[in-house]
Amino acid sequence: MQFKIISDISDFQHLSNLWNRLISNKHSIFQTFEFNFFSWKYLLINNPKNKLCIVVVTAEFDKQSIFPFYIDESKNIRFINDLHSDYCDFIGNSNFDISKVFSVIKNEHDIKSIRLLNLKSSSLTYKF
Repeated sequence: MQFKIISDISDFQHLSNLWNRLISNKHSIFQTFEFNFFSWKYLLINNPKNKLCIVVVTAEFDKQSIFPFYIDESKNIRFINDLHSDYCDFIGNSNFDISKVFSVIKNEHDIKSIRLLNLKSSSLTYKF
């Protein structure tokens, strides 16, 4: 399993094709690439203490997932649209131990907590 952390807006923009390939009808409009990208670009980036922290996971058989996170000024891991959407979750088709994603982030960033809001009870992230 491979993990890549996206921390730059230009790298974020390059995720567009992969993101759109992974999105399905089970996802909401709030989970689309466009909604997340423009929320980061025009809202969250305005606070210089916010850090982009999208995690792209590639598992066996090329199964991929995207965790659209950022780290806020209080050093909490959060979904990009947690305050602006009805539902948040990762995008993808991988079924794996989500705690590994948080371990990868913690290895690279000083994190105080994980604050994931607006999850559906059917979400794999919710079960974490």
